[in-house]
Amino acid sequence: MEPRLPVSVLAIERLKDLLRLELDLDNDHDRLRLLISAANWGVARLLKREVRHRGDLEWALWRIPVPRAPGTLPTRGRMLWIPGWGDSPMSWLGILAGAFDGSGFEEIVALDFPGFHGSHAHRRCIGDMDRVLEIACEAVGELHPEVVGGHSLGGWLASWSVLKAGQRAPGRVLLISPSGITGGVQERELWHDEFREWTESSPEEYISRVFGSRPPVIAPLVRRFAPFMQRQDSQEFLNSVQDRHYLEPLLPQMKPHVHVELLWGTEDGVVPERFATHWIRLLPSTRFTRWEGVGHMPHLESPLRLIRWMREIVVQGS
Repeated sequence: MEPRLPVSVLAIERLKDLLRLELDLDNDHDRLRLLISAANWGVARLLKREVRHRGDLEWALWRIPVPRAPGTLPTRGRMLWIPGWGDSPMSWLGILAGAFDGSGFEEIVALDFPGFHGSHAHRRCIGDMDRVLEIACEAVGELHPEVVGGHSLGGWLASWSVLKAGQRAPGRVLLISPSGITGGVQERELWHDEFREWTESSPEEYISRVFGSRPPVIAPLVRRFAPFMQRQDSQEFLNSVQDRHYLEPLLPQMKPHVHVELLWGTEDGVVPERFATHWIRLLPSTRFTRWEGVGHMPHLESPLRLIRWMREIVVQGS
């Protein structure tokens, strides 16, 4: 008679099968991926998540209901949020819920791409910038959001999709440390070299680039992002980004009715604050907010402050 496996081992194997994970649980990084995927899967069971497919690609739309007083109806449309590369809606749920509680919006929708973190952490990255941009444009075209926002790469995707929407573009765009503009080819090459250099360095170097002077308690978890950057599928995505994807030639075409809000931390070592000057030069109507001592992830470093900023702009209309 064969010995029975411990219940914990059976549960882990069942979870790996459920999430379609192929992991080596002797590896610290893979154990963390299992933990993150399990937590995200559990949360996903509580919220409405629509999984989308195209060929071998898979991504999701999270539909987050906005709490309202009993008997009241939504008075506004949707807000679409696009997280950054390697980030996920999971780290934004509390921010979005706090900012839009009682706002009158029908719902908040967030894109969830495969990668390091999120309910699709067990899937390969979408290794092609063209396809990622296409998915973002389709989301804006399908949802017709009143507001579109994005962080880091998500800010790039949000801007691109709003520009391509033409006269049907949403009226307000929120951008937090957005990539997509560097100020020219020479500056872009310097940034690419710098980006490659620190992503191939130690996790401690990554943390120093991401956060301001006071890293949040979650910083040790974020150091696990470093191996994600070195994965083959991650490198395929980075290599797919070309000059034609950048926003410099497109940004002056932003429709006059679109109001752009730009937020940057002075200690951002991933997408440096100096790039904000090029956004403002190309789109003079941009309203720029600068936070001293904050790095690339204000939703982790200053979540309550970020909730107030988003609420003042979108809900109170200031």
